This record gives sequence, structure tokens and C-alpha cells, in this order.
Amino acid sequence: VTMIGGGDDVIVILDGMPFSGWKKVKITQSFDKATGEGELTISPVPGNPLPADVGSQCQIILAGTPVLTGYVKSVDASHGWDDHDINLTLRDKTTDLVESTVGPGLEFKPPVQLKQVADKTLKHMGLSDIQVIDNVGPEPYRKGGEVPVAAIDEFGHAWLDRWAKKRQTVLHPDGKGNLVIDRNQQRMGPGRLTKMFEDSPVNNVLKAKYANSDDGRHNK
Repeated sequence: VTMIGGGDDVIVILDGMPFSGWKKVKITQSFDKATGEGELTISPVPGNPLPADVGSQCQIILAGTPVLTGYVKSVDASHGWDDHDINLTLRDKTTDLVESTVGPGLEFKPPVQLKQVADKTLKHMGLSDIQVIDNVGPEPYRKGGEVPVAAIDEFGHAWLDRWAKKRQTVLHPDGKGNLVIDRNQQRMGPGRLTKMFEDSPVNNVLKAKYANSDDGRHNK
């Protein structure tokens, strides 16, 4: 899911303080990915030509709901007579789980729950500020053959993902910097996309694109 926000429905928080000098924000989340990502364009403010840099804490709130809580991953800034944009790449807190290794001495013995494994793994990696939310409550691992063995150089998410797949579950962020154990519940909600050429309050599609072609229909 890609969310593009603007106006009063978006709140940008940088290093714990609301920041009004932003111009554009885009957040991307996926049900089967353990981290969210975003793009944020800001402008310099008086007395502070670089309001955020690599490692700055950030949170994006859309329509009252946090959709990304993490930090600035990279900065690409330009300065000219007509261009003062600062483009920030954002990553969810759970990115540290994806990019860091579990280290030595991480072992589990059955019976054990997936949430217990995730909690202990995060604590072992020094990421105890990331909470684990279990929306599924999968069956515990009861047999020794079900319990994977972690290599020292194995990345945290790859390690937990091996556990999750054994219970047909996925790991994804909740927008608040937490890790969610989930499963496709096959629930459907109401929704409608409307795009009229005239200005209408029911329009909820900002941009649409259509393409069609008859290439390849002839035998050669």
C-alpha cells in the first residue's frame, strides 16, 4: 500500500517536534514485509538550513494514525535560486531487525510460542524498544525438529521469518515502530474508487493511468 498525503491530514514529526516545513510525503507498506519505508521532501527553515539528517528520528501521522515511526535513512539535498528541496528517505524502526545479525548464543527449546521467540530475539539484538503484537496466536512449536538453529551471521528478520513460515504467518510493522505477527484472515472491507472529470467532493483518486495495445496479436 502506498499512501501519499498532503494538507491538514498529515503530521510530520522530526526529532520529537512537529515540523511544518514539509512539502511532500509518500509512505509504502506491505502486508508481508517487516519494514515500512517513506519519502519526505522538506524545506530549510530560518536559522536551520538542514532540519533533519541521517539518523534523525521521524514519525508520519496520516489522518490521526501513525503510518511510519523510525528514522531518516538517507538525505539528498539541493540548493539553487529556485530549488531548496531536501529529500529524505525514511525507514521504519524494524529496519534494524532486517539489517542486523542475531549474534551468538540465541537458542530456544520447545515448547515455545512465536511471540516469545520474537521478543527474546529482539532483546538479544538490543532492539527491545520494538514491541511484538500477536494478532494470530499460532500453535506453539512443540517438537525439536520445528525449532530452527540460528547462525551468528544470520539477519534478525530472516531468522524470525523462518519461524513464521512454519506457522503460515507473516511479520509486518504497525506504523508505530512495532512488529506484528499476522496472517491473511481473508476479510474484506467496503471501499470505492471514484474519479470524475469535473471537480467533485466524491473524487478520491488523485491520479490514474490507462494503457492498452494490440502488439503481439499477429502470428509471425
